[in-house]
Amino acid sequence: MVRTPALLIASASCAIAAAAFAQDALHAPPPGPPAGAVVRLEADRTDWLLGEDVALRLEVENRGSQPLSLSTGGDYRGTTRPERFTITATREDGLAAEDPAPNQNCEGGGTQTATIPPGGAWFTRVWLASFRVIRDPGTWTVTVHHDLGWKEAPPASLRLRFRPALPFEARLLVAAALATEGEDWGTEHTLGWVLAPHRRPVAPTLRGIYHPEFLPALRDAAVRGEERAVLPIGRISTPEATGVLAALLRTRHEGVAAAAAEALASRIPDPDHPDRPVFLNAWSWPFTSEFDRALVKAWVPHLGDRIRAAAREFVLQRGPALRTAGARLLSRLSEVEDLPAIASALERAQEEERTRGPGGDLDRWSPESWNRRLETQYLRTAFERVKK
Repeated sequence: MVRTPALLIASASCAIAAAAFAQDALHAPPPGPPAGAVVRLEADRTDWLLGEDVALRLEVENRGSQPLSLSTGGDYRGTTRPERFTITATREDGLAAEDPAPNQNCEGGGTQTATIPPGGAWFTRVWLASFRVIRDPGTWTVTVHHDLGWKEAPPASLRLRFRPALPFEARLLVAAALATEGEDWGTEHTLGWVLAPHRRPVAPTLRGIYHPEFLPALRDAAVRGEERAVLPIGRISTPEATGVLAALLRTRHEGVAAAAAEALASRIPDPDHPDRPVFLNAWSWPFTSEFDRALVKAWVPHLGDRIRAAAREFVLQRGPALRTAGARLLSRLSEVEDLPAIASALERAQEEERTRGPGGDLDRWSPESWNRRLETQYLRTAFERVKK
């Protein structure tokens, strides 16, 4: 696997930060877990639907006679999850669950410490779907490890049973998640490292959905304008999901159309490497996971003309998010007939950049400026693709 210098530096920074907090913050603890420390893993129940995101509780109990200190954090900035956690899931027959996002770009972050009095307990929640994809039914052993700022912290495990969702169960889960959660994927759910006096109920999320059983409910929600329904559609690696995403390009809801375009772009095969998607972004991200390969296998070639037609409209007539998403699609699919739209959009993007001027650092890293640069980069790539 090829790694960019920027990623290597960021990864090293994350590792150094985690190691520093594990060692220095607690004044070089002795080897092994502290005396009286008991670490265990719990979940609200044992039986789950495939597609449900399991909120795991890593609990630490102090059965000793002295206060027990621990640390967390320093491992989340720039990532989709806290990287000091290691989580695995293995089915009874030895099948290992895949990592949905193995290539993280960790840039450290704030830290938290806690002191557990004798007889007290502390816990943190971590969401299984951020670390492992449970695609298949069966009984799975889930193991969680966090260093906790100790030199040797023990892992903790539990067994969970998963089965496919029935159609009505899939609709109920999607409706409940959309009614309660603010974000479908992000670190807001994984940063709740607090000394909690009691266990609060956990709202359902859409993060665990990779399963075709949920496609009808998600499609209907997206058609109604629910942008959060598009991301899990993008994780369903079937041709039917590709068709739904293509149809959503024509919705009147711009946020839904832009999200569908971004999801489709991740399914377009690289002409030079048909088994993997084309990657193009400002950081030259060159990684391919098994999840990415599964999405490419779900690509439907005959939808290309329809998708290109929508992308041409996006780059010429719509708002910033759609312009960037349309440019990204054309960077992967452009043909000679797309050249007038690409040239016009590229000229407009360059003129906007000249009109705004260089700006300061805050402007440079604002979402608007970031989208403008991505749009220009994608359009130039689309132009070069046609020239070839």
